[in-house]
Formats: sequence, structure tokens, C-alpha cells
Amino acid sequence: MNFTGPIAEAQRGGYDPWNLPDTFTLASYVPDDVRSFLLPHWHSFKALHPMWYYVMGLYYVVMGSIALFGNIMVLKIFSKYPALRTPANVYVMNLAFSDFTLMLTLLPECIWNFFLGGPWRFGEYGCYVHAFCGALCGYNQIFTLVLISLDRYNVIVKGFSGAPLTFNKAVSMVAFSWIWALGWSITPLFGWGAYAMDGILGTCSYDYVSRDFMNRSHITTSSTFNWVFPLLTIMFCYWFIVQAVFKHEEELRA
Repeated sequence: MNFTGPIAEAQRGGYDPWNLPDTFTLASYVPDDVRSFLLPHWHSFKALHPMWYYVMGLYYVVMGSIALFGNIMVLKIFSKYPALRTPANVYVMNLAFSDFTLMLTLLPECIWNFFLGGPWRFGEYGCYVHAFCGALCGYNQIFTLVLISLDRYNVIVKGFSGAPLTFNKAVSMVAFSWIWALGWSITPLFGWGAYAMDGILGTCSYDYVSRDFMNRSHITTSSTFNWVFPLLTIMFCYWFIVQAVFKHEEELRA
């Protein structure tokens, strides 16, 4: 493989290609147009050899292909068999669609970057779009998992005393899930929080290293409402679901 810039200099200097000297930092490795939006936090970190990016690119190809195939199969099954389109399965279809969209919007850029040696190739605004798509689909998936756990809690724990899930209600909750996700994922584009290139250089996500108030408050609030609370809700639901299942088994044995 022929590399240019610092990597080529390292190879000509007789260095071990898997152990670049500490002077080859991310700031010296990336092109000028990429360095302009690389957070200062990452500048002094040692650059990876491009071979590692090829390894990551291969990993993304394999795992991404599996994810795309799996979600396409789920959506195809639901489209082929109308009997499966129950209100509860609307959540499952939304989860599969969201995951498919996530793979479709994020994988191509990642694979392209990794197989070309690492640095982001789609500009600063492309980085923002990439991060936004990841946040939008990610938040929607988390909220959908909460909806699924609440539905299972309603069916298994409450049983006949619980309010049945209707198709209209399921569709409304899915719509609200996307609105919720959009609200959280769009705020970094308007100054509350920020999107930035990751230190690995081939992907973009939240700026989780800057220490200013707006960024830290966004990370804290977003983590609370989109990770801590959903996790606690899911744990609560499945704790009582397991309890209900054990109780039912004891009653059957009695």
C-alpha cells in the first residue's frame, strides 16, 4: 500500500508501520481542511496507522451487512404477512426500520473513510449530518425499546386490567418517538451541545470532550432523559414481568 504524508515519511524512515513514532499525532496526520474542525482535545493524540482503519472498515462491512440483512428480513416478513401487523408489532417494525435507517445513513461514510486511511472525507457539514442521523435514529431506538417494555408490562403484569394497545395508539406513540428523537438530535445544530469528529477520525458524533456550560449541560440532560430514565423504565418493567412469570408458574404447579 502506498500512503502519503506523515505515514509515507514514517515508512521511508524505516519505522515499524504498526508502531508510528509519537511525533505522528492526529494534528499532523489529518489534512488541513479536516484539522480545522478536529477538536483541540485530539490534536496531541498519536495517529493510528492506516492499516488499523482497514481492519475497522472490514469490521463495519461484516457487522453492517448482517444488520442490514437482518432488518430487511424483519421488514419483509411484516410486509408479507398482514396477520403480524398487530399494534404491538408496530413498535418492532419501527425498531427495525430505525436500525435499518441508521445503518443506511452511517455505514457508507464510515466504510469509505476507513478504507481510505481514516480521516473524514465529507467536510464539516457532512460531519454534522452524519452525527445528526446517528443521534436521530439512536434516540428513536431507545424510546422504542421503552415503548416495547411498557407494552409487555401492560400485557403480562396488568393482564385484563390493563388498557389494550390499539393500532392508532401504537402509530401515535411511534410518531411521538420520532418527534422526541428529532427534538433532541437537532439541538446541537442550534447551539445547545455540539456535533464533532471523533478522535478515531472516521466518524462523527456528539462533542463529549468540550467543557463549556452549554455542551456539558446538553450532555448531562440528554444522558439523563435518553439513557438513565429509559434504562430505569426498562429495568422496572422487566423486573415485574419476571416476577409475574414466576408467580404464574407457581400457581400452575400448585
